[in-house]
Amino acid sequence: MLKLKPWLYFIASAGLGFGVIHPLIMLTASLMPGPSAAANYQASTHLLTTLQMAFGYSMLPWGFGLGLLCAVVGWLLARIGQVMAREQKLQGVLELAGAACHELNQPMQVVMGYADLLSQDLRRDDATRKMLQKIIGQIGKMDRILKNIRAIARYETKPYIEGVSIIDIEKSAGRNDLPSH
Repeated sequence: MLKLKPWLYFIASAGLGFGVIHPLIMLTASLMPGPSAAANYQASTHLLTTLQMAFGYSMLPWGFGLGLLCAVVGWLLARIGQVMAREQKLQGVLELAGAACHELNQPMQVVMGYADLLSQDLRRDDATRKMLQKIIGQIGKMDRILKNIRAIARYETKPYIEGVSIIDIEKSAGRNDLPSH
């Protein structure tokens, strides 16, 4: 739509400049009293003659100039709309990220605390202690992910499955400290 909109603005405003603005200016100029008020009065009494004069001058500069101006304005409006939409997406991402981090952090800390307490009561070579240490390590990874989510500063996506993109947490946060999957 960005490529189409400036052309629509150009065509519409060129028509407006060609068919409305230029003739109005020419009509106004022909009806204004000048050095010879009698000659202007005589021309203004003949509306058909005045209209022929108004449309007899080249209207190309008016149409082209107005068309070009409006095409640039149309392009700028389309770009502003894109930037605003992207900013709204980023704001939504940041709000969701903050809520998710807040809600996930508390239960994660509880699980970490219980896993740590349970692992302290077991011998070093106990299989259950090794599993609890793996749980604690995975909770540490979750904590790093939550820190990256809290640090999101821009909106970057990556392909997920066919036709679907997801937020790239590492790139959006400007960090690359997460281990690869």
